[in-house]
Amino acid sequence: MNKADDIAESLARSKSVTRKLDADLLQAGKLTDKMDDAARATVRNAAMLKALEKAIPDNPALLREIKALDSASQEAAVVLAKGGQSMARAMPDITGRGQLLKRGGADVVAAVGLHGDDAARAAMRLDTAIQGGSLIIPAGKRAVTLEDFGRVMTETGESGWQFWQKSVQPHWKLWLGSGALAVYLINPEQFQDTAGNLSEAGFRHLGLLMGEVSAGAIRGISQGTAEVVEKVVVETTTGFFQSWQSFVSGLLILFGISLLFRRVRYYVLWPLRWLNKTPGQT
Repeated sequence: MNKADDIAESLARSKSVTRKLDADLLQAGKLTDKMDDAARATVRNAAMLKALEKAIPDNPALLREIKALDSASQEAAVVLAKGGQSMARAMPDITGRGQLLKRGGADVVAAVGLHGDDAARAAMRLDTAIQGGSLIIPAGKRAVTLEDFGRVMTETGESGWQFWQKSVQPHWKLWLGSGALAVYLINPEQFQDTAGNLSEAGFRHLGLLMGEVSAGAIRGISQGTAEVVEKVVVETTTGFFQSWQSFVSGLLILFGISLLFRRVRYYVLWPLRWLNKTPGQT
């Protein structure tokens, strides 16, 4: 309970909570960009009270106490309430949920409240890895707990959650088995920038921990196809001046990447469509 108080105070001081609540209200159509600050505050307060009434339906005394708090503290209460609801949806089993919350604490509840049901499932997945011993801890590094996940996802806010979704989850086994995930949860700033992208320093760390090929695959996915194509073009141009074999290889790579796009496949493979038809159809 003392830890929950600390988390609530930290959330109340964080501007990321207000930004997150506003983003949710914008998506729901309850806020618009044309509203002034006073109108936005009115809509936000009404939404917060509605969320609290839904989360605490059987405790009017507690609800009155929360309503008497300042808006920042009310926002923190909403985040924790949403986190509890998401955890209940993601893990209906009360016993299992109790054990997970015991290991993750209020940090995980706050992180799930900020990022939703998918964050609850990510916490469960990480907890399974930690309990099963598949999360590798590099030599000289401290043991990592589920509480670290909650702390990182709360402190880094939306950028940390974006990084987790773009760079960590698609390459789960690489992060687990190389020790990179443990290092990230101890110090996320070594890997990501403020926008939630893999930084150059992070790429170098991954290269040391899991090898340059694996690190390159993660960077390729997180940066997107367009940037990968750009890098291949540069390499192909350089290779053209070295040997014709490099030039041909580069063209084949570019052709393979171009097939990722549906419109390219439609026109390039048009002459071969007849192979998919029976003689009667032709």
